[in-house]
Amino acid sequence: MNISFSALLACLSFYSGIYMIYYFFAKQQQPLIILIAIALLIFAWWITPNSYERDRKSYDSTLRMGEFLWNPLITWWRLFIWPISLLLAWLYP
Repeated sequence: MNISFSALLACLSFYSGIYMIYYFFAKQQQPLIILIAIALLIFAWWITPNSYERDRKSYDSTLRMGEFLWNPLITWWRLFIWPISLLLAWLYP
């Protein structure tokens, strides 16, 4: 099984961007937070390979990880928002 670093980075960027949008509207009205969130979402879209690209097979197999894990990696949202939530809690106590 090949683990795709871009799949892990795309999940981390996507969920960090989503959490930062939530954090912007729910807790802290800093414009920098929403700009970084939009940049992270664009970055996640940019590094996700198209369906016809060669790297898509390892990308999909990383997101599934069927033999090793019960749930697909894309459903592990709590794991992927953990780093950004700690960083935002440290920056904005």
